[in-house]
Amino acid sequence: MPGRVIRTPDGSVVEPTIDATVTTEYPPILESETGDVVNAIVAAATLQGKTDANTIPREELAKLLMSAVGVEDIDQALSDLEDQEAEDARAAVDALAKMAANPQPDQPGVPPPAPSANGAGA
Repeated sequence: MPGRVIRTPDGSVVEPTIDATVTTEYPPILESETGDVVNAIVAAATLQGKTDANTIPREELAKLLMSAVGVEDIDQALSDLEDQEAEDARAAVDALAKMAANPQPDQPGVPPPAPSANGAGA
């Protein structure tokens, strides 16, 4: 194992320079239908209310659902999802900024133009 050797009066110790964590995932013991697994995950996440009840952290929920439907590279899929969410947020901010810069009188909540000095609309 690569590492750094530390010499002590009692002897030498190797301090690893890599993460030696091992993560193991076992396939389910029983065959189950994907729909049943997804429904069980959604039920746990929403407490059957069909909106997020915050019972499972969103990233963990996404991992569980992706695993249930057979996504092979879950970490890459999560990264892609984060990138898409950031892109969607930027697009929404840009659209709102554009609307604020060019309000249209027929938009709800936008007052009609003020009358000009000769009494006509602007």
